Amino acid sequence: MGHRPAGQAGFTLVETLVVLAIVGLLGGVMALGLGGRLPGTGMDAAVDAAVAELRQRQTEALLTGAPVRFDPRKLDQAAATPERRRRLRRLAGVEMRVEAAGPEPVLLFLPGGWSPGGRLQLRLGDDTAVIRVDWPLGTVRPELP
Repeated sequence: MGHRPAGQAGFTLVETLVVLAIVGLLGGVMALGLGGRLPGTGMDAAVDAAVAELRQRQTEALLTGAPVRFDPRKLDQAAATPERRRRLRRLAGVEMRVEAAGPEPVLLFLPGGWSPGGRLQLRLGDDTAVIRVDWPLGTVRPELP
């Protein structure tokens, strides 16, 4: 690069593009490295979404006075609100298995918000988590590892 006359201080286009390319590369590397640890991704988001969905089903049972089921094989996204659709999308890639008190693999909330209890096991890659629905009150809580 040649000598600049006085009064023409600043960066050339090439210098600016090189700096932008380096910043872009560093941003990409950091995004890949932090991808599983960012909020809203991974198992933590799936557990939060599952707990929220189970509590929503319990509330529906209280308000409607009718039993409400949670069957991970039949998550209905068509009739859901936008918030509920987002929550259910977080569960879409998660393998779920129910251990229930009854003969069917579903978690049941009875009209008073009560529940016969059960467990929802979540698996996402090598990560696993368990959410417990306690009998008889239907309290929904994640189990600590």
